[in-house]
Amino acid sequence: MGFRFHLKEINELNLSQINSRRETETGLSEKTELLLSRYSYQQQRMKNGVSSEESHKKPLKYLLNNELRKLCKILKPISLINYRKEGIVGV
Repeated sequence: MGFRFHLKEINELNLSQINSRRETETGLSEKTELLLSRYSYQQQRMKNGVSSEESHKKPLKYLLNNELRKLCKILKPISLINYRKEGIVGV
């Protein structure tokens, strides 16, 4: 049993490494990607004239905005550092 628990820990560690690697590659967390896909699906349904009776439209947009704001807080300092390294002033 101890061996199985050890394998479970390894699998969880691998999953977290995969998720963090994916975040660094795409810049988006899994939660943000999910919110983006759900939001774009809702927008596509509205464009196609499908009446949406989903009551979570505004909260979904709110959640997506919050996730994107968090991402911008992370990325903005990084981009400012890059601009300063290249000598671009006034950003």
